[in-house]
Amino acid sequence: MSFESCVSSLKDAIIDHCENLVSTHNTDSTAHSNLLSWNSQTIGSYATLYVNEKLRLVIFHYSRSYNYTSTNDVTLETGIIPSDYRPSTSIPCSMALPFVAGRITSAGSLICRPTGTGTLGTTLQAIWVY
Repeated sequence: MSFESCVSSLKDAIIDHCENLVSTHNTDSTAHSNLLSWNSQTIGSYATLYVNEKLRLVIFHYSRSYNYTSTNDVTLETGIIPSDYRPSTSIPCSMALPFVAGRITSAGSLICRPTGTGTLGTTLQAIWVY
């Protein structure tokens, strides 16, 4: 799936979800306070997952240095995202620096591709509806 398709699918899912939440909010007096409830959990040695169960939204943050030996795809973490919170399709990550691109797969793995070799800071974030 292309990057544009991933972004478009994510946008459509978020819009649909928000429309459903607005509808629910109009009939549930506690909906507003429940939307602000986020749980965080450390996953692996380098990542934090923030989950909002009411919104069914996940924010993933990953940061470490890694010694890349080629400019090919590297699986940094296999199945790091718990199965309950995995995206339905591969989700691109935003990057703190332009040296490493990454994505979260539907199997919950983190795949990265560096622009060069050597030890590079790898700080990535992603957001998706689960």
